[in-house]
Amino acid sequence: MGTLTQNVSSLFTPGYATHSSSSFQQQSSDVLQTTTIQYQLPTPAISIFKSISLTATQTGLTGFGSLTITTNVPTSTITATYSTSPTQVKVNTTAQFYFSQSLFAGTPLANQTAFQTSWNHTFGNMTWTENIADQIENATQHFVTVTAFNGTLPNPPTATSANIQIGFVAVPSQPGTDFVTVLDNILAPFGGTGLDPIIRTALNLQTGETLNLTYDGTTYALNPLQLT
Repeated sequence: MGTLTQNVSSLFTPGYATHSSSSFQQQSSDVLQTTTIQYQLPTPAISIFKSISLTATQTGLTGFGSLTITTNVPTSTITATYSTSPTQVKVNTTAQFYFSQSLFAGTPLANQTAFQTSWNHTFGNMTWTENIADQIENATQHFVTVTAFNGTLPNPPTATSANIQIGFVAVPSQPGTDFVTVLDNILAPFGGTGLDPIIRTALNLQTGETLNLTYDGTTYALNPLQLT
């Protein structure tokens, strides 16, 4: 796996281990598999993340979930919710950032002026957001259309913090198609023709999936990552 293996291996330093367990339960028409993974992260030089919580539910191409991240330096909160269906991907993100000249010098989070300047050049600039949407559509050979990509400031930034909201929506470009067809079309020039029925068959085998993950910044532990 080359570089990927090296990067992953660097996280598993001596004295740390991953513990995984799975159980299987035969039901009337399917098998329920529950997998629990626990991983003790190495103690960081600076504990940036205070907590991380991820909850996700997926059935085939339809799913929804939420991710919440809180940080220590300084305290900030990021919350993202998403929903997916065969014909739409939607993501909404809200965040509250606190400025710190000592910790974020030279970045948009250094102070109010730096943040406002950066925002005006990015999410506050329609040309920039349209360019990002165009890049996504070009990367998918225009089989995907971005119908919404925008950012708003619910309140003007203060001298100490800023609140932001970011929304994103994408749909298949061709009427009557879904994202499985989109993937098949994107891969066709690379010899991927015919993957559509294979992908659908694999998805039909899995009737549902839920995932819960929490990270505790005081113990540096993923406790636990549970996949059902």
